[in-house]
Amino acid sequence: MKLLKRLAAAAAAAMIALCTCTAAFADSSTTNGQDTITENFEQTVATPKANVKPGEYESTKYVSLSCSTPGARIFYTTDGSYPTVHSTEYKKPIRIKGVAGETVFTEIRAVAVKTGYNDSDLFEGEYLITMPAPKEVIYMELYRAPTKTVYKKGEEFDVTGGMLLVTYKDHTFGKVSMTTKMTSGFNTNTAGQKTITVTYKGFTDEFIITVRPSKNPAVEDDPIDPEDIFKDDKVDADTLPQIPGKSCQGWSEIKDYFAEKKNGSGVTISLNGATNVPASVIRAAAKKKLVLTLVIDDEMSWRLSTKKLDTSTITQAGYGIRTGGIYIPKPYTKDIGGEIVHTMHFNSDNKHSASFTFTTDRAYSGSFASLFKYDSATRTATLVDCVRVNSTGKAVFTPQTSGDHFIIIDNESKIKGDFDNNLILNGHDFNTLQKMIMMGEDSLYKADINADGSVDSRDIAELYRRIY
Repeated sequence: MKLLKRLAAAAAAAMIALCTCTAAFADSSTTNGQDTITENFEQTVATPKANVKPGEYESTKYVSLSCSTPGARIFYTTDGSYPTVHSTEYKKPIRIKGVAGETVFTEIRAVAVKTGYNDSDLFEGEYLITMPAPKEVIYMELYRAPTKTVYKKGEEFDVTGGMLLVTYKDHTFGKVSMTTKMTSGFNTNTAGQKTITVTYKGFTDEFIITVRPSKNPAVEDDPIDPEDIFKDDKVDADTLPQIPGKSCQGWSEIKDYFAEKKNGSGVTISLNGATNVPASVIRAAAKKKLVLTLVIDDEMSWRLSTKKLDTSTITQAGYGIRTGGIYIPKPYTKDIGGEIVHTMHFNSDNKHSASFTFTTDRAYSGSFASLFKYDSATRTATLVDCVRVNSTGKAVFTPQTSGDHFIIIDNESKIKGDFDNNLILNGHDFNTLQKMIMMGEDSLYKADINADGSVDSRDIAELYRRIY
């Protein structure tokens, strides 16, 4: 009897042990109302991680999930529910799109699973995307024309590189890439210059492109081989440089014409779209000490005296000027004052001090013409030269470097500190500045000598240094 009791007790103990062992491997539970089986294996999958930290942002975000456990699969939700193997499996970055003028809340919850492993801990990330409402545009200007400005007949329009600068109601600025939908006026069926109009938010601006004849597809700014100066003889006669009123056309015939001139004579050459003068032409002019007037158009020309010119270092002389698509911000130039007459881009450095003549209306005779160079990176302008407009309406400058420039016509000198408008700084200007500061006049353009944004004793010191 005792033996039977011992056997029954042993059997019961074995049954209890068996039940305990089974419970260690399987536990039936309910999570968020869904039946799941949690397997208590020795290893657990690593918790998923996100490349974008949860938090508040002001633009659309792309959240990438990863798991350091090799072979693990990630499942996620974005509606706040608990992820299971029936949820969306992660395959590509999760886009959390912002909406202008609205706040978008998204919660990403994710788990990683792998056969033979315990499921990972839950990843939870809350993302708040708040994007400001679109700003009201109050002004638009061309910031940069497209890179391609010269076309052959039949070519398609290319706006690559085109950029607009917009001014918002809060007086901040923004750049907008140009698209073909913004433009109109493109036509390559006929040769010549074409005005392209770009429109954005109801505002328009313009830039110029050139369509070359099919028989002369050369790009305007292609460099000229100094040794191949006869190549232009094969080009359409209307595009050759020439002597106005003379039959000679092309650089080779112009050189022959130089030989007939007396030493020190002046010669006018119509460039007809040429942007470079070969070194051999400059040397031929220097032998006769000629004064060359290189006419770009009715408004612009270059004047070069070859008398003291060192021709040994010249490979070719660049006189190219681009006038279409030059961006100079009008809100900025208004602070300088005066009337903007022209904007231009000098294509090459003026290393031999040729003078540049701008012809304006005779009504400006006696006024002051100021040439500024504009730096788009710093949004600043530097005065290059300030001259009086002569009786024929011409202003003659001597720019030294290439880049974007603009000319302002005004009834006073733009030289800082030149209060008596005689184009030089002297003691009278020094005394005037002292009086202005004592009287509290601190908003004049010419009084901020050191360009630090204020008018004070430091400007007096700077003006003194420049005078003495």
